[in-house]
Amino acid sequence: MAAGWDSGDLKVIDLRAMKLCYEKHFANGIVSAEFDRADGVLNKLTLGTLEGHVYTLDISLGFTEPSVLDSKPLSDTATVW
Repeated sequence: MAAGWDSGDLKVIDLRAMKLCYEKHFANGIVSAEFDRADGVLNKLTLGTLEGHVYTLDISLGFTEPSVLDSKPLSDTATVW
């Protein structure tokens, strides 16, 4: 499960093991988090923020240290839902 807060914190939690897998702070509040597929091996996690940025994280190797593949400012004043 991935959860984002308006403070910019992202936390990914493994519900089966009941442990925190990954956490990172982003500059803007997170309003949406979406995995690339519902079943099978996960590859990407996409985040939308309050100030119009979209971040794509590569999680294909797990959550040890996912790299930010892409960071696009789509708008300066809009929220990306």
